[in-house]
Amino acid sequence: SEPAVATAAELLERARELRAEGRYKDAAGAYQRLLREFAGSSEARVAWVSLGELQLSQLGDASAALRSFDAYLRGGGALRQEASYGRIRALRGLGKLSEARAAAAAFISAYPKSVQAATLRKEMP
Repeated sequence: SEPAVATAAELLERARELRAEGRYKDAAGAYQRLLREFAGSSEARVAWVSLGELQLSQLGDASAALRSFDAYLRGGGALRQEASYGRIRALRGLGKLSEARAAAAAFISAYPKSVQAATLRKEMP
């Protein structure tokens, strides 16, 4: 069982350990606890992107992933590129193709030399 009191850093580390062990639902729970209990922390900022990736790739929940990436992007930060790319993938997963295309075009103009932009260019219809 989780300790009653954990720091933001401990929760983030725990979520990463659970994810590495393949315990994806438990990892998502740890990220969500971090976001609840330490909403304003730098760890919580990072957790939005990690949670979004987990929801999209391991839990198959594109709509939850979209909410997580959007939550990160509202505040911005160093992971903006990753969150923006995740958001495009989540939109596609939800079948929101025109939104995904618009987001992909914006991404390519913002990060033209990125690996993700090269991937998006190949995938563009």
